[in-house]
Amino acid sequence: MGPPESERRVVRIPALRARAPSDGHAASWDLTDSGREAKFYQLTAAGCRQLDSETAYWLQMSRAIALVLQTGE
Repeated sequence: MGPPESERRVVRIPALRARAPSDGHAASWDLTDSGREAKFYQLTAAGCRQLDSETAYWLQMSRAIALVLQTGE
């Protein structure tokens, strides 16, 4: 368990905050290599599936946009 809420240094990660709470990632407090407390995030199996799905969608959209841009030349 990490330090009390008042002592925690919070790093805001918009993508994670926007999705919280989520089954896509898990978080835990642990020590960094330098001995400081930090919150670590890890993708769950559901998060990996969601990442794969969103990556495929992004690739499809970026290819479509590239085609539009090429035909406009």
